[in-house]
Amino acid sequence: MIEQLNFIVIIGVLSVFLGAVAFLYFSERRRTKRIVKKLDKLDLKPIEDSIKKAIEEENKYLAKVFELEMFLENYRKATVIIGNKVDELEKKFDEVENLPKDYEMTYRDVVRKLLELDNKFTDKFKMVAEAVLKLNDEKRK
Repeated sequence: MIEQLNFIVIIGVLSVFLGAVAFLYFSERRRTKRIVKKLDKLDLKPIEDSIKKAIEEENKYLAKVFELEMFLENYRKATVIIGNKVDELEKKFDEVENLPKDYEMTYRDVVRKLLELDNKFTDKFKMVAEAVLKLNDEKRK
């Protein structure tokens, strides 16, 4: 009889324990379902749109940077070509003692214009570099 009572007590304790585990499992499952429903109700479209816009802006910016780099390369090539032409003209006129006034003005104008363009382009290239660094910093954040 005592053995049967012990057996009944053990089965009762196990039943209570299994009931508690089942209760916890189903309450957790209900809570998970509520959380999933709330997540499904969230409207993530504005976030997706802002991310897409940011990606588009970054692509436009990088395309502009590439375009400016190509422009810089063409500008450098042009300055080399112009410099070579100026050197050729100087060699041609080295034999002449008095350079014509037109040539002197043209040469000075070319050099002045080259220096102005170089300064402007250097400033623009610095601005592009700063913008790239700023964009990289923003992407890291």
